[in-house]
Amino acid sequence: MRKNRESNRSRVFEFNSKRVTKIRIVITIAILLFFAGISWIVRAHNHPVASAYGAAGGPSGVPVREPNISQPESGASEAVTPIPDSLVASSDFGVHAPSTVTQPRVGTGTVLQGPPEFKSTVRIFIHPDDIYPPVVAVRPGKVIISAENNAQRNVALIVERDLNPGRAVARVPAAAQDKRNRQEYTLGAGDYVFYEESRPLRQGKLIVDPKFN
Repeated sequence: MRKNRESNRSRVFEFNSKRVTKIRIVITIAILLFFAGISWIVRAHNHPVASAYGAAGGPSGVPVREPNISQPESGASEAVTPIPDSLVASSDFGVHAPSTVTQPRVGTGTVLQGPPEFKSTVRIFIHPDDIYPPVVAVRPGKVIISAENNAQRNVALIVERDLNPGRAVARVPAAAQDKRNRQEYTLGAGDYVFYEESRPLRQGKLIVDPKFN
């Protein structure tokens, strides 16, 4: 009787041990499946493009259209630019063709310029015993004074104001071999006299008049 009780206890203990082992196996499998599910969710969240690519049929062999490549519209033909023969020949021999330099476009507009500055010209002839002309009239502003040397020696033409003698406003020397010298001066309105430097008593008159045409 005692042996039967011990045998029953051993059977119960063995049964309980097997049950506990089965429960542990089930729990272990459940834990593994739980972590595997979490890992799959994390991968799907971190790689949505790969998942979408697989769903679109990428791995299965179905072609996927690249989003960055622009496709021509249906029914429209693509324009093909012909390649010059010179470029083809240079590429065959490994020689680079000269690049084309684009020149900047030059505008065709006309730049408006003001009228040229007016300059009066006075020619005074110096002779051995005389000076000519006796009277000359010009407009105020820039005046080109030309000393014409006919005295066969070195001379100098002097111009000064009529009311301020002895203070020259212009001096134009003219050598005997050159026979002519021209210089530019700016003269204001008023009366002037001119003479050859060595003969100040033989004078001519220079009138600078704003009304002179």
